[in-house]
Formats: sequence, structure tokens, C-alpha cells
Amino acid sequence: MKSKIMSDTQKELINHCRQMTPEQRLEAFVTHSRLMTEIYLSGQKHRNKTKQETKKP
Repeated sequence: MKSKIMSDTQKELINHCRQMTPEQRLEAFVTHSRLMTEIYLSGQKHRNKTKQETKKP
């Protein structure tokens, strides 16, 4: 069930994205990709650290 606030916010986001220039969209995409990569690598580092700790006798 969607709330009115969520629906309104989604519409505002879509309108904002439509108003962006191609350069702004590209910059947003690059920034998003970089941040998602940082989050993934941080999680991978944590998983590897946890994996090593569980292997220790």
C-alpha cells in the first residue's frame, strides 16, 4: 500500500530527474556508481575479515 507522501515524493523525484541536463544525469550516475562501489568494497572487506576470524583456531 503506497502512502500519499511516498507517491508525492516519487513524483517530485521523477520531475527533478527530467529537468536535469544530460551532463547532470551523467554526473549523478558516476557519483552513484562510485558510492555503490565503496559500499560494496567495504562490505567485502568486512566479510573477508569475519571469514578470517572464524577460521582462527
